Amino acid sequence: MSMINVDLQQLIQALDADTRRDLEGSAERCVARGGSKVLVEDLLLGLLERPQGLLARALQDAAVDAGELNAALQARGEHSASRNPVFAPELVQWLQDALLLANLELGRSQIDQAALILALLRNPLRYAGSRYQPLLARLDIERLKDFALSQPLEGALSGKPGGGESLLQRFTHNLTQQARDGKLDPVLCRDGAIRQMVDILARRRKNNPIVVGEAGVGKTAIVEGLASRIAAGEVPPALRDVELLSLDMGLLQAGASVKGEFERRLKGVIDEVKAALRPTILFIDE
Repeated sequence: MSMINVDLQQLIQALDADTRRDLEGSAERCVARGGSKVLVEDLLLGLLERPQGLLARALQDAAVDAGELNAALQARGEHSASRNPVFAPELVQWLQDALLLANLELGRSQIDQAALILALLRNPLRYAGSRYQPLLARLDIERLKDFALSQPLEGALSGKPGGGESLLQRFTHNLTQQARDGKLDPVLCRDGAIRQMVDILARRRKNNPIVVGEAGVGKTAIVEGLASRIAAGEVPPALRDVELLSLDMGLLQAGASVKGEFERRLKGVIDEVKAALRPTILFIDE
């Protein structure tokens, strides 16, 4: 199966297990009919084949004949002699839109069938063929969304319905907690740098220190030393109740190929820091 761009691999990684199997089935369906492109309809057929799936339930709820939709989807398929089909651009765009919807509206980090169906119904003319678009138009989008939000899934994001993991839990490491748990190594010969950092952090203004130096000189160790002092209470009163978190840029960037996703994650992290019950220092390790 050919990839039309690099981002497609990351989109596939963002699929939950069931939807990934549906996508694999859509590729097999395309090959079986001799298609040159894996179409939106190929994946929709996979969603439709789930007997207890969300699409089947939505059709039943709206009194839409699943057999009629199946026939319309089958009629949409094209045929060719290609043995190496590619994913149609419309299908890739659908996956991208579904990922954004999953993150922003469902509070999930993965693409599931609910995100796919809702993204499709939000822009039916972009993806759906004229033969079956009227059938999908009869589905109740808000009812579908309410049902989806009532089903908590793994990968849910903080502050969103259906999820308990916060963005800070997902993208940062709590250095002060690691220090309390004895998981940080002792930091030697860095007392001066740590004291200087404490002095800067204790200021009322201009209190954002920057630790500079070549790779391997011990910048992270200085921050870990600060975390150990905070955990031990060896800092001024203003810093004793502070949590020191290290932002993992690798995790923050992973799977954030969709336009605006990285910025949304970063803003969410900052918002959670501001809203935290305990004062929080965020260390960004470059």
